[in-house]
Amino acid sequence: MSDEQKQEVQLNEIKILLIDDNEDVLQENERWLRKYGYERIECAQSAAQASKMFGDKKHFDIIVVDMRMEEVTSGFKIIKEGEEKLSSSVIVLTANDNVLDCRQSFKLGAWDYIPKTDTDIANPFEELHKSIVEAIEFNREWGNIRDETWISNNIDELTKEFSGEYVAVMDQQAIAHEKDRDALLTTMKDQGLPTFMPVILKIPEGEYYV
Repeated sequence: MSDEQKQEVQLNEIKILLIDDNEDVLQENERWLRKYGYERIECAQSAAQASKMFGDKKHFDIIVVDMRMEEVTSGFKIIKEGEEKLSSSVIVLTANDNVLDCRQSFKLGAWDYIPKTDTDIANPFEELHKSIVEAIEFNREWGNIRDETWISNNIDELTKEFSGEYVAVMDQQAIAHEKDRDALLTTMKDQGLPTFMPVILKIPEGEYYV
């Protein structure tokens, strides 16, 4: 990780999407996360609503999803969508303590699976908080392979459009660009964009580096 990519993890800057079809549960999840210091939280009450948000170019560092919602496979659909299209880390937080669902979630690409009913877990929200921080730290340490690959495959187009600029790439698309890196981060925050999961790179004339 270069010096330019180093960034302090401020919990209040992590952008989170909570997905649950039970409004009371959704509000409880949000209240707990805010107790830990998370502030940039949005909510969806179905997998369909969440998918529409993704289609409307909403971007998130972390997605926290229930397993069973409008359909019994709703949680799986979000995990699969995350694995195929998104850069977000997807964490399952559910009352459905099912080993087969847990295994399938990991196979589809979930970052973590936290059953609220597990008697070995004293506080599932403490586990959720730890998992969020670990996901952010992992991304900072190892990078975002999907978007880095997309950059490599599309570098000619990026160089043509953003030569000499700093660019933020997430969900396999350029989401913001500026001449200065600090200005880019400011723009991202002003526009409500995530700042941890995107790949930030500078594209000099005719070449690039991450």
